[in-house]
Amino acid sequence: MNQDQDIQLSPMEDVIAAFKQGEMVVMVDDPDRENEGDLVIATECVTPQAISDMMHQARGLICVSIDSERAERLNIPLQVLNNNSLFQTPFTISIDHEAVAPSGVEAAARAHTMKRLIAADATAEEFSSPGHVFPLIAHSSGTLGRQGQTEGSYDLARLAGLEASGIICEILNEDGTMMRGQDLNRFAEKYGYPVTSVEAIVQYRVTNEILVRCVSESVQETHYGEFTVFVFHDEQARKEHLLLAYGDIRNADKPLLTRVHSECLTGDVFGSRRCDCGPQLDQAMQSIVEEGAGLLLYLRQEGRGIGLLNKLKAYALQDQGMDTVEANLHLGFPADSRDFAVAARMLGILSVDNVRLMTNNPEKVKALETFGISVDSRVSVRVAPDEHSEAYLKTKKDKLGHLL
Repeated sequence: MNQDQDIQLSPMEDVIAAFKQGEMVVMVDDPDRENEGDLVIATECVTPQAISDMMHQARGLICVSIDSERAERLNIPLQVLNNNSLFQTPFTISIDHEAVAPSGVEAAARAHTMKRLIAADATAEEFSSPGHVFPLIAHSSGTLGRQGQTEGSYDLARLAGLEASGIICEILNEDGTMMRGQDLNRFAEKYGYPVTSVEAIVQYRVTNEILVRCVSESVQETHYGEFTVFVFHDEQARKEHLLLAYGDIRNADKPLLTRVHSECLTGDVFGSRRCDCGPQLDQAMQSIVEEGAGLLLYLRQEGRGIGLLNKLKAYALQDQGMDTVEANLHLGFPADSRDFAVAARMLGILSVDNVRLMTNNPEKVKALETFGISVDSRVSVRVAPDEHSEAYLKTKKDKLGHLL
């Protein structure tokens, strides 16, 4: 990811300190994404004056990031299950707190609604809909799972030791167009706001939070050949991930053929035909052996990150007519809850920083590059659909952007 060179970023430590003190921060995203700047403040620190400043200075839509557990507890569902917006921005229904609903659009009313939204004792009965506050559901892994300002505000609050929730507002010019580049620098300088980026938050978290140790190394004979198996302990998630290396990975004359595969018990072990995971795993291992050297990373994030139990609940919903994306959303999860920062750290421990990635998912390529791994090329891992997997593969193509 290439950060716009026109944007002058503040040290992350200064940004976190300012956020902790209840100050507002300018946050920019990738120039290749929305290429915009948002004015951001921690929800825990919001005041009527802060909302008024956002309305006058930034001028955009004011939203508040929350996690899926809070949204579910307060009965705040997503606006739509079939989210076909460009970046699948996870808007919920709009809300007002009952105490301020008659004047919900006012700055003080919105600040009150947002404060109650993150209160530990808040109940669903306190909120009415539609309203004037627009919650957004942040990815459960924050910016490591989705690189948006929603997750950036969520992460900043957590990094500052505050309730994980932030308020964001797009910064517009006086004529209503999006403010960008040097104009954002001048805006931040005018009001004395520190500046950060979603990418900077990602890099800070990867450097300071992804604690992964190689705890075991052994040789394993497989149906495909002899692999060296490294076991990595992810201290944050409390999981063990595997990396299988074939051949001489230290002296390869080109980027290593690499597969980052997320655990799928039903497909990988029991041969379920409603997904393509098992055949993809087989194909990847065979290709690595034929190549003469390569890597297979096996990450313990079952069911696109929602776990085995919830995956099976999603299967039951699919049997009732939902597709895989709709089922995950219905259960209160993002369409894809996986994150690949741990994969990047595992590769880094083995001094691998450039790979040829076996995947059909362009987002996986972007994720690894965000976390510092160069992807020399993408290698398809396609499995022919059958009567059991056809609908699933079509959804992956149509809704998740897989190249099938």
